[in-house]
Amino acid sequence: MVLPLLLSLSFVAETPNPSSVQRWTEDIDFLVQSLSARGVSFVAGEFASRGQKDFEKVYPPAQFQPAIHALKERLPGLSDPQVVLELMRIIATAKISHNNIGMPGTMGFENRLPITLRWYADGLMVVSATQEYATAAGLRVAKIGDRTPDQVLESLTPFIAQENKVWPRIESERLLPVQSFYAHLGLLDSDGHLPLTLERENQPPLQLRVPFRSKPEPQTSFRTLLRLPTPVYASGPNSIYWFRYLEDSRTLFIMYSACANDPKLPMGKFASQVAKELDRVVLDLRFNGGGNARVINPLKDAITKHEKARGKLFVFIGARTFSSAIDNAIALKRSGATLVGEPSGGRPSSYGEVKTVTLPNSKLLVRFTTKFDNVPASLDFDELRPDVLAPLTFGEVRFGRDSGLAAAIAAK
Repeated sequence: MVLPLLLSLSFVAETPNPSSVQRWTEDIDFLVQSLSARGVSFVAGEFASRGQKDFEKVYPPAQFQPAIHALKERLPGLSDPQVVLELMRIIATAKISHNNIGMPGTMGFENRLPITLRWYADGLMVVSATQEYATAAGLRVAKIGDRTPDQVLESLTPFIAQENKVWPRIESERLLPVQSFYAHLGLLDSDGHLPLTLERENQPPLQLRVPFRSKPEPQTSFRTLLRLPTPVYASGPNSIYWFRYLEDSRTLFIMYSACANDPKLPMGKFASQVAKELDRVVLDLRFNGGGNARVINPLKDAITKHEKARGKLFVFIGARTFSSAIDNAIALKRSGATLVGEPSGGRPSSYGEVKTVTLPNSKLLVRFTTKFDNVPASLDFDELRPDVLAPLTFGEVRFGRDSGLAAAIAAK
């Protein structure tokens, strides 16, 4: 079956441009050649596929080739944004969360909202805004145009490669600021603004018509604008990892937000500092999108081998826990840690080792995967599941609370 092209009357039709058609044809051919490249290469001490691992399995020829052919046939009648959207959709059909096209900064994708939207367990929230739209900060989104946030998410899902039901919410956050997606969905008003309905406690809904900006403007977080208390996980420095000892509960809270070394404080030195404070240990991976899974090893050794922390290690996971961070959580669970939080955005057994190529004419950045990693059958679900369910809701975030931390502190 040929996958249908996603066309939209909301985009202005363009006069066929032979040179544009030729450039896109060259880019599409380059993309196909990159994905389908055979053989392996030796990179960073390991063998990895030159092209997409298991290419014909994840992009079955019976669907992939007709979709590519149909796109090339329709190029004379498509605008640049339509071609980009269709390429995003084709890449997403692999259902591999690492596979995607980087958001362009040109070709109609540079126009962004002056607010930032983020999903929590209890809905879609405005988490920061420019000064002009400060009244929107901290409010729940009830409607986008005439649709609910969940309906918009469903419409965006074809552009999102996902391995479980958790990830589309997280990945949609990079699409939600961009005007081109709302144009495609037909949600803009006659002036090109986005109608939003925001919920306010004990007040009528706030109705806004939000324009898009081609140049980013400074935004301020809802916490600052509303003078709200700061939860522990947001109270540290702007660093890859940091720790804080919570004296009243004798708990060492460690934030680990990316699987990477901080050049100012190498992980080995950081682990030595942590070892001096061990008692009950909380390691927060809820905001860790991955990187190098081996970076954590000195910290893992310090907290799993320390006698005082044995049996009192809690690892937080959530919808944003992804890739190597899932590997870290699994390794710590197998060492005796209790997982707390929400199901992960990534899948434990998944394709990884990302390779990037830049299409020669459009300069689109395409990511695909060159290896497949298995986990024990006992953990091989669509998502990594916590032992203790403690969703991070905006309702508690507003008051500086964290049910996951409370559960860890209360555990015997």
